[in-house]
Amino acid sequence: MSRLRSRSFRPVAALVIASTLIIGPIATSVDANSVSTNEKSKSEKTKNETSKDAANKKQRRSSARLPAEGTHLGMMFIPRLKMRSVIVEGITDAMFDIGMGHWPGTAMPGERGNAVYGGHRTAGPAPLYYVERIKVGDPIIILKGLKKVEYRVISKRIVKPTALWITHQSSGSMLTLFSCHPRGSTKQRYVIQAILKK
Repeated sequence: MSRLRSRSFRPVAALVIASTLIIGPIATSVDANSVSTNEKSKSEKTKNETSKDAANKKQRRSSARLPAEGTHLGMMFIPRLKMRSVIVEGITDAMFDIGMGHWPGTAMPGERGNAVYGGHRTAGPAPLYYVERIKVGDPIIILKGLKKVEYRVISKRIVKPTALWITHQSSGSMLTLFSCHPRGSTKQRYVIQAILKK
């Protein structure tokens, strides 16, 4: 009886041992792949969250640096027009009724990028009433406290009101002026562009 049990037990034991040897490594391999995939997805998720956090922080820092609408930013002088105007933050009609308005988010005077300013031709103080008289090579001067920044005009053109490319930033330091055109109409925009005098 003991011989029968030991003989019938041997094939079963062999089968169990063989299956452990065969199945064991496969299970381990699947588990390793599963862990590896989970680690990759966690790593990618962490990277995405990190980049989103960095973008949000950058946006918060940019927003924190933006002056509030109506903030006094300095004075603008255009000798050709005998024009002298206060500069405020914002491009609403209410800001243009004060003087020249700085387009929020564009460069500040003397900084790298494109500093964009708008002004009325007929309403309020109308600092750009004679904007078409500006010539290439003319100076445009901005005073902010004791700091003086001077630009030289390089181009003048008439564009559609939808031409938002005039606000695009540049790798150098430039200034863009815009106003309605023709005088008394909003059909077009008169645009002056200038570069920082070195």
